[in-house]
Amino acid sequence: MTILILEDELTISYHLESLIQQLPFPVHIQAKLTTVQAAIHWLANQPAPDLVLADVLLQDGLSFEIFDYLQLQTPVIYCTSYQDYALDAFGSHVIDYILKPVTADRLSSSLDKFARRANYFSHSAIQNKQADYIAVSKGAKLLTVPTVSIRCAYLKNQLSYLQTLKNTYQISHTLDELEQMLNPNTFYRANRQYLIHRQSVMSVEYLPARKIGVRLNTDMDNLIVVSKAKSNDFLRWKGFK
Repeated sequence: MTILILEDELTISYHLESLIQQLPFPVHIQAKLTTVQAAIHWLANQPAPDLVLADVLLQDGLSFEIFDYLQLQTPVIYCTSYQDYALDAFGSHVIDYILKPVTADRLSSSLDKFARRANYFSHSAIQNKQADYIAVSKGAKLLTVPTVSIRCAYLKNQLSYLQTLKNTYQISHTLDELEQMLNPNTFYRANRQYLIHRQSVMSVEYLPARKIGVRLNTDMDNLIVVSKAKSNDFLRWKGFK
């Protein structure tokens, strides 16, 4: 899911970004823009987002002008302090009109409306990403491990493993399958071999060729390399951007 934020107050823009990052499904913020003209130029030259979060009043005019000028079909959720524009805002592509301050619950409710209208994702799909336990094996024993205790998962010799703070377990799931079962705000697929927990990241460093190196606070000494193609996405996920 992709979102464009149109907001001229930086603190509010970052607040919206923080709320979006807490959602239990993958979201990519394409851009954060502060003016009508910048939004028109961006939208005219970039792939349309799935959803726009927009303040009514931007630095150089009303955001309504953007949608009128470009005849956009993109759904919009307005997040604003101006109650007087509510009737003007509502049209066939407006999902909701939220008065500031925007809370996590209020934004989540609006996104549910968007989901139902667009059929963008199903609740079952979200639930699949938030498995509470993962089945593992330890010798001849079959066990379940709470997902909250997982620090990372990795691939070694074509076998998949989970690592907690105290133990390492072999699992029958592939990393692709496991990635679909875990909350993407908490777990990140760093590369083909590693799926890591946000709180297990001890340090991040820049490597040659615009790659990112990650070290975990586990007993693994190796440097996990995030590719150039995923480096910006990883930095956003970790909160550095």
